[in-house]
Order: sequence, then C-alpha cells, then structure tokens
Amino acid sequence: EYLGECTNLLLKELKMPNVREKGFPGELTEEELEAVKKFRSELQTRDPIYRQIVFALSAVEKEAYALCRFLRARKFDVEKVFELLDEAKVHYAKAKESDFYPDLEQALGFS
Repeated sequence: EYLGECTNLLLKELKMPNVREKGFPGELTEEELEAVKKFRSELQTRDPIYRQIVFALSAVEKEAYALCRFLRARKFDVEKVFELLDEAKVHYAKAKESDFYPDLEQALGFS
C-alpha cells in the first residue's frame, strides 16, 4: 500500500509545473513520462547504491525532480542513466566511506 501511495504522489508531482522548462515535472512528454516510470521501477530492482545516488539530495529535492534530473542528463535514455550511475557509484561509495557529505545543509552553506 505504501508503494502505491508513493507512486500516486510521484505521478501528481510529475504533472505539477513548478519549473516551466522542458524535461521538468509538469512539462514532460508522454515518452519522457514513460522513461521516468521505467527508471523508477528499475531503481527498485537494481543495486541499492543507485537509489542512494539518485536520492542523495532528498532533503531538498522531491522524488520527481531527482528522477528527472538524472534522465535529463542522458536525454531520457534509461540505460544511459544507469551507465552514468555505474561510473558514479565507485566515487559515491568512496566519498560516503570517507563521510565526505556528513551534513548536506552545512556543505551547501545553509547552516
């Protein structure tokens, strides 16, 4: 039931135009929307580090925006996004191991 609620919230966010620019929630084509759904679904079944990378900014970024950010980086090609994540996971794991991002707000200068 929780997953269903999350999916409904995500779909609502994806249709709300907070940023009026191509490739952002609220401004997605049907093809892009399908790519978001596929990406989200595949994140559930692949290496958990991918989710950690994609949602690393979850304290300040909603799910719809995080998913779209990675998809825009690879023109909504889901497989290319996972290639990007493959390259990033070694660096992310090393940074996390070293506690490179101990306090996101402090690192960004918000506190």
